[in-house]
Amino acid sequence: MPSSTTPTNVSWKIWTTPDKVNLVTYVMQAFCNENGLDNSITIEGYDRECIMFALNHYQTEALPDVIYVDDEEISKYIAQHSDLLVTTENIINETNYVDHKRWNLYDDNLEMRGQPFSTNAVALYYRADLAEDFGFELENLTWDDFIEFGKNTLASENIKLIPKTQDLEKIIIKSLHNDYFDDDGNVTIDGACEVKSLIEKLTVNELLFLPDDNNFDQIMGALADGRVFAVIGGINWIDRINDMTTIDTQSWAVTNIPKSEVFTEEVDGGSYSFAYIQKEDFSTNEPLFALFAEKYELGLTNVSTYLLEQFRILPAQYACFDYIDYANVPLNYMSSSPYPFLTHLAEYIPFRRLTTENYETIERLSYYFSNAIINKTELS
Repeated sequence: MPSSTTPTNVSWKIWTTPDKVNLVTYVMQAFCNENGLDNSITIEGYDRECIMFALNHYQTEALPDVIYVDDEEISKYIAQHSDLLVTTENIINETNYVDHKRWNLYDDNLEMRGQPFSTNAVALYYRADLAEDFGFELENLTWDDFIEFGKNTLASENIKLIPKTQDLEKIIIKSLHNDYFDDDGNVTIDGACEVKSLIEKLTVNELLFLPDDNNFDQIMGALADGRVFAVIGGINWIDRINDMTTIDTQSWAVTNIPKSEVFTEEVDGGSYSFAYIQKEDFSTNEPLFALFAEKYELGLTNVSTYLLEQFRILPAQYACFDYIDYANVPLNYMSSSPYPFLTHLAEYIPFRRLTTENYETIERLSYYFSNAIINKTELS
């Protein structure tokens, strides 16, 4: 329950992307109901470009009180508008959150500018039945072993190793061991040559399933009928696998993405956080923001399980980890629940403070490598 000094009416205006409106609505309703608060919250959905435009051009008082978007977007807000975002030192207890989430939300002065909410560790989803049939062990999987398996075993069965998804190149780049800065603090991507070499091996050996014009339905069809062994991506692939599989004998499992001497890191596949805007009435809202953070940091069993069951949200708060096992999620073709594995995998994602320049560099490299794969042109 709120303290005597905490307002009892929550009248926040919240902006998020259209696909997250229902999620945020549920989270806020649960928060108000569990704490006996009057809910006068307004939740509006806008695409990322519109929200950034508003931050660039609107008067502060015309902005929302809260924004819920992915961490990459909040990093851009921090880089361009840190003065608009509230530091959360008096709102959250940082030690209650997965490490990489905290660092993603730091500014250049190591002040935190957001409240972590979800994690989304990238993993390798693979055909466990085929791996068993072929005697292929995926524990501590390296890229060299994975590629050799594709060349020497799968190719003879006319099965591709993985599909060329929209995010594949970006995931590979983000798994590099470096922090995207040189010794002088300048933006760099040490390892670009290694990325080029890895993608060449996948392409030259024809290990990638290449859909026409990034046609997602073709990827789903190839995975469904067994023409592809595995896929690399975030948590949303679990539902896709359950929904698409048409062969009853298929069995899927999850493990870490392949590693090598330079590709050493786990990768965030798009997790989300709350950011609070520094408006004139912030002092009134701050106790409510702190109460909201506190309740989720403590871990609410029914809320945590419902978020996974209905929205496939994995928590960034350590206290919620143990509740993942209680969620009732259909797993038609998964050999066991992947959610506990993904929850703890998020603990190994490195904490990196990526600047807008870093993201732009990663996007440019991803675009370059993607075009080279699609057009089968030589990488220079």
